[in-house]
Amino acid sequence: MDRRPLWRWLSLLLAAVLFGLLHFITPTYAVLAGLIGLYLGALWLATGNLLTPIVTHGTYDLLALVYLARVRGRGLGARD
Repeated sequence: MDRRPLWRWLSLLLAAVLFGLLHFITPTYAVLAGLIGLYLGALWLATGNLLTPIVTHGTYDLLALVYLARVRGRGLGARD
């Protein structure tokens, strides 16, 4: 029995947990970040290309920044 696929998925799970912990803001956000880390890791395993999850992470960060600047920034004295 080849154990490499099992170790690959266990490593992915460990990396996702670490990703969530390193992005800890609140417990809920840490869990969501861990799920996103799981998705990004699976994306890397599926494509074999590290650039794919890097671009996906950057796109998410950009969209989150735009959301925070536009929607959340309105009540903080931002000008429209």
